[in-house]
Amino acid sequence: MESPKKLRPLIIMAMLLLLVMAAEGHKHCPEDLCEGPSGKFKGACSQDDECQETCGEEGFHTGFCKVGPFNGACKCCKPCVF
Repeated sequence: MESPKKLRPLIIMAMLLLLVMAAEGHKHCPEDLCEGPSGKFKGACSQDDECQETCGEEGFHTGFCKVGPFNGACKCCKPCVF
């Protein structure tokens, strides 16, 4: 088994990678709009412009790609309904 000192850089790199992935996935809609899934976008997204186009075709204000640890989900910014 590796010594703890040799594993430390690997652990630090893994933690930094998770932090970057979490920060990338922390996009959201403007305050006056709520986030909801696109009804037409299929599969995983990788760029915001893919979702902006699809959400615009669905009649919503804008959209973005919310990237998670394993895939991206297309989210649309919609008027909030309570």
